[in-house]
Amino acid sequence: SAVVAILFGKEVFGGFGRNFANPAIVGRTFAYICFPTVMTARFVPAFRKFPSGFARWSFETLKELPDYLVNSGKQITDAVSQASPMWVNKNVPPEIAEKAISLWDMFVGSIGGFFQVEGETRILSAGSIGEGCAPLVILCGIYLLITKTANWRLMVSPLIGMALATGLFRNFLGFDGFDGVPPLHFTLVAGTTLYVVVFMITEPVSAPNRKAAIYVYGALIGFLMVVLRWKGVFVAAASFSILLGNLCAPLLDLAAESWNKRRIRIGAHDRSTDPTDKESPDA
Repeated sequence: SAVVAILFGKEVFGGFGRNFANPAIVGRTFAYICFPTVMTARFVPAFRKFPSGFARWSFETLKELPDYLVNSGKQITDAVSQASPMWVNKNVPPEIAEKAISLWDMFVGSIGGFFQVEGETRILSAGSIGEGCAPLVILCGIYLLITKTANWRLMVSPLIGMALATGLFRNFLGFDGFDGVPPLHFTLVAGTTLYVVVFMITEPVSAPNRKAAIYVYGALIGFLMVVLRWKGVFVAAASFSILLGNLCAPLLDLAAESWNKRRIRIGAHDRSTDPTDKESPDA
């Protein structure tokens, strides 16, 4: 993943500052597509006791299941091919999903527990350390904005795109039932949404430079995240959404520049034909 990210995401196009896409997303997407079972079927437990995931991050280091999973009937060797909250929301009937998923646990990144579906016990899986903890990600985002390390437009516009997509498909077109579009608050705390908004979309080299293009770019990625999670094969669609946005970024910059030049020409033409703008002969 690291070799692909550096070689094909950065160096091939000229090195640092010339990458066409976010190198980290290129590497992550490569691993996600080429090794889907390893990337998506491996269960990672939520370690809730201090020092949590800072010291424990793999089932290979455990001798027994965490306390809150003991009654699940699972063994360490069974703790694979489990379910993330997004998978549950998309594949499990609402009456079961509502009981299985805790929005508070998703918000703080302490995802865990188990539930019964179709006679099978499934364990909820957590993401990578830190990426699902909304309070921590929000604090990091505030720090990046205060230090002007990240562009606030690249953080706000994806949220607008998510809201537009959710409002269109869920509220206006009525795709709000089973296997439909989840509510906006679920989308915001599910998966890596906030992590992507704060750390990935704000990568400056692969993003557009003009303000109008930045708004469209971010909104496009946010819109695609909702659509691809809903209709895509992979529920973790953030990486694909960012890559598609990266591919469109140069075109958006060109379109914004062309539109700006057109406005200047029209403004100059209007001034040249406005009689009140001409010098009075009595002056």
